Amino acid sequence: MSEYVNEEAVSALGRFDNYGLDQLTSFRATSQAVIDKEKVAIAEIDAEYLRRFGSHIEDVLDSAGKQSTTVDIEGGFKAKGSISKTVKWDSDVLQTIAVSMGWEEIKHYFKIAFTMPEAIFKALPPGPLKEAVEKARTVKYGELKVSIDPILGD
Repeated sequence: MSEYVNEEAVSALGRFDNYGLDQLTSFRATSQAVIDKEKVAIAEIDAEYLRRFGSHIEDVLDSAGKQSTTVDIEGGFKAKGSISKTVKWDSDVLQTIAVSMGWEEIKHYFKIAFTMPEAIFKALPPGPLKEAVEKARTVKYGELKVSIDPILGD
């Protein structure tokens, strides 16, 4: 088992009700510190992979005209490389194009979504517009999360 893992706590998984809040918060803080430390280590290792193999993988991607690849490297290992791609569309230009088209053609080629900022919705005065818009509004709540912090100064 890792040097960072509290074996007593691991064996008690599912039985945390036996721990006081001071023990739970201490164990959580220790666990978070370990996670943070390991995230830093992983980021440093990934940076070293990039330093060692990034140029070679970029050359392979460029010559193949691809965004992801796998290449054989030293010691019988394979390196996977990918470059993320984000496409952004100029909404004003697309709207100008769509104006010259019929509605059916517009629906075929474009994704059209209507939304309303919550601040504007809340500012709507009572009346038919707010009532109509309210029918299109769905509110979903996320999962409850609880954190415990000690009260300082006691």
